[in-house]
Amino acid sequence: MIKGIEEMETRFVPSFTCTELAQVQAKSNFSELVDAAKGNGDVVRKKEDTHRMVEANRAF
Repeated sequence: MIKGIEEMETRFVPSFTCTELAQVQAKSNFSELVDAAKGNGDVVRKKEDTHRMVEANRAF
């Protein structure tokens, strides 16, 4: 009986986890996209930091 339960865990738990991770990733990507459209968030800050570094390197 216990062996059957272990087999079910190895079959269904990883697929459930992958599906759940995909949903979390989709929500995260959507929130990043909304933040970028509004002009705030980590993506915009990273872009501005990169542009600042490029401008500083042009001085050399």
